[in-house]
Order: sequence, then structure tokens, then C-alpha cells
Amino acid sequence: MLPLGYRFLPRISASICVFLASFALQTPISPSSVGLFAPLLGVRTSSRRANILAVGLNLLPVIFVFDFLYRAHAFYPSADVAFSRTGFVNSTSAKVVFRHPAMTSAASATVILTWRGEDALDERSISVPVGFDGVATAHLVDLTPATTYVYTTSLNHSGSFTTSPSPETDKIFRFISTSCLKPFYPYRPFSHALNIAGIRHLASFIQTEGKSDWIFFLGDWIYIDLPISLEPHYTELFRQIYASPDWSQELRDIPWLHAFDDHELINDYYPGMDPQLTMYEAALAPFRAYQGHANPDGHKGNEESWYTFRRGDASFFVLDTRSARSTPPAKEDSGFGKRTMLGAKQLSALKAWIKGERGWKVVVSGVPFTRNWSGGRDEMDSWAGYLDERDEILALLWEVGGGIIVSGDRHEHATVKFLLLWGRVIRRNTPSSSFLPRHCRSFFNRSSGSTWSTPKRT
Repeated sequence: MLPLGYRFLPRISASICVFLASFALQTPISPSSVGLFAPLLGVRTSSRRANILAVGLNLLPVIFVFDFLYRAHAFYPSADVAFSRTGFVNSTSAKVVFRHPAMTSAASATVILTWRGEDALDERSISVPVGFDGVATAHLVDLTPATTYVYTTSLNHSGSFTTSPSPETDKIFRFISTSCLKPFYPYRPFSHALNIAGIRHLASFIQTEGKSDWIFFLGDWIYIDLPISLEPHYTELFRQIYASPDWSQELRDIPWLHAFDDHELINDYYPGMDPQLTMYEAALAPFRAYQGHANPDGHKGNEESWYTFRRGDASFFVLDTRSARSTPPAKEDSGFGKRTMLGAKQLSALKAWIKGERGWKVVVSGVPFTRNWSGGRDEMDSWAGYLDERDEILALLWEVGGGIIVSGDRHEHATVKFLLLWGRVIRRNTPSSSFLPRHCRSFFNRSSGSTWSTPKRT
């Protein structure tokens, strides 16, 4: 239902209308001729009780469909959501995002944020200007490495974060990589309309295994286009995610670093679908406010959606795989050809980064880097449709001794090794569990989820 909702909804609506019309026009028959099966068969009888039951049984699935599609939109626009969360943190600085309904009024143009070391008596404050939809991002500087800080705001937000150790001593860290959230899915009629199974699962994991140093979220934070289009409501969907009852304080205190993918805009987006960039600008405004401004600064401040940062002996390059890509090939094409996923500017910066950075190199991509998933019409939306550019990147990584590629978008896990005579590149994909029913999650958790293949097959 989720990927094909826009196809099935008209058919469902038409089918129930046809049923109701035909049921009303039927000549009632004796209940004894069909017995207890009359309600299940949708047959009209002379029994009023059986007729009500027949109509009810046929209407119930349709009610469930419309409940799934519209309950959150109708009853939880979340304009009153108040939250704070941690963005990018390094050894001497941190970013904090916060929102409060009072911040949407002109009277609250600035908010005071105060912070101090957890064990310190002195505290500092800054005045933070409020931006799009009442969201503000504070950038705290001159912090002490390996220190836990607590913060509050003049609108009663509170939280904490811990700075990383100094670069020369920061040798061990861990992070989580995930993507793809859809509230209320899988559908359960008696659950909250903003419940998110993946967030709940992640909160439980953090509570059991302890905090990670940060979380990569690699796109599809919202699904503006599926199962039906809610295109004018980009900002509402961002608010709804943060209004979910499944968030824990521990999750809000972990740094989240974001990329965007197609479902923040429209399925399999590329700029050729939106020549005037009208959709792009409308979709990116809430992304920048809620997510982007809390990332590490891009190539030119926050102008670019791709960014780099270092952590200990590792350097990370988080790609923007949507803003500058050329038109993908048709399914029957090979995927080779002079197309670009990254655009000239970003590709040039990536090559310079690969050649110039020392230590571990980690490339982070919102879309799958391998060709192992070759079925379905979405294959060419991944790097499988941009193989020449992908081979340039792999060849350069092989030249400098290899690297690690982390990617998202697939609603399952895999680890792939790209083999060559010299060096190696390992790609890891670990998406959110929000799209997997519990029994499927258990299966993937039990299995190795690993794929070993040669460059020709990956």
C-alpha cells in the first residue's frame, strides 16, 4: 500500500462506491438461502441486522485506509510541538536545535540559551535568532573537550550533550547509520498516529547498549509523496516527526547529522523533474531549518548540502546525491555513460578530499552504492545508474589504499566488499527498522546480512 498508494486509492474508492450502489439495488433474498455467509458475501437479505453487518464489514477496510492516510494530517498538525535536540558536536563546539510554538510569533524573535558544564558553576548564555517555522539553531563555541554540558532556554527547553575528546586522543568512537521514517507504518488502528517503530526500536537499543557518539540519518525523514501526495505540507510533516511520542531524551541528546533524499521532495527526484526548482526550494526550506543548519558547515558555510568533518583518525564526506544529478538512464540501459550524481563542483571537492585527507576515509551516500539490488524500476535511481562516476570514485579510493562507504535508502542491511588487486573498499548499509515488521527485523538481526561479490557484480 505505501509505495503504490497513489495507484490503489482511486480503485479502493471506486470499488466501495460500486459495492454500495449494487448493494442498494439488490433484491433482498431470504437469509436462509445463504445462511451465515450473507455478510461475508455482501449479499442483501431481508434481515436488517445481516445487511448492517455486510455493509460494515466492507466499509471497515476502507475506513482503515482513510484512517492511515489522513488521521495524522487531520488531528496532529503539530503546530504546537516544542522540542530541542543536539546537532553536530566536536571537541570545542556544538549545535543545538530547538522549537517552541511561541517562537512562531514576531514577539519572540530571539531566544536565550544558557549552558554550563555538568559539574561547573559558571554558565554562559547567547541570544539565538528564530528562523523558519519558529526553529532556531544555536552554535556554541569555546567548549572543553570530553565534557558533558547541560543547557536550558528561556522557553523551558532542556537537554545535554558531550563534546568529543581532543583530536589527538580521540581514537575510539561509534556511530549509527539509518534512514527512512514513516509514522503510523506498519498500520495498527489502535496505535498513535505519530508512532514510529524505528525511533522506538532505536531508543530501546540506545537504552540497552549505551549511547553512540552520533547518528547519521541519510534521508527520507518524511514521505511527502507516499502513499499519497501531501506536497503543500512539507513543514507539517517535519513537525510531526518531532512530535512523535516515541522520542526519548537520550535520543534527543545524541548528535544527529542529516542528509536529504528523494522522499523529502518526490520519489526518485532529479532536478530535471523541477526545472524552476520550485519544489526543491519549498522542500529544502524546512529541511534546512530542522536539519541542515545543525549539520557541520557545508563547503561554503551552509550553502551546500554536502559537508565534511573529522573525528579522530577518520574523515567523513557526506554527499548530496539529489541537488545536481543528471537525468537517470532508462531501466534497460547499462548505467554507464556521461551522467553525474554529484555535479562537477561536488565531485571535484570529493576527489580533492580523497587525495588530501589522512587516515580513514568514510564516504556517506544517501542512495545505495552497489548493484546488488537489481530488481524494480528504482535501480537506476541509485549509483547503478551513474556507474562511470561511481567507478571514478572507487578507482581514486583504491589508489589511496581504500575507504569505507556508508549508504542508506534500502530498508534492509547489507555489508559489501569491493575487491581489486590493490586495496579495498567496504560499503555498509544499515537502515532504520521502521519499515520492517517485527518478524522481519528478527530475521535480519539473526542473519549475517553480508554479500561478497566481485566488482563486475557490485
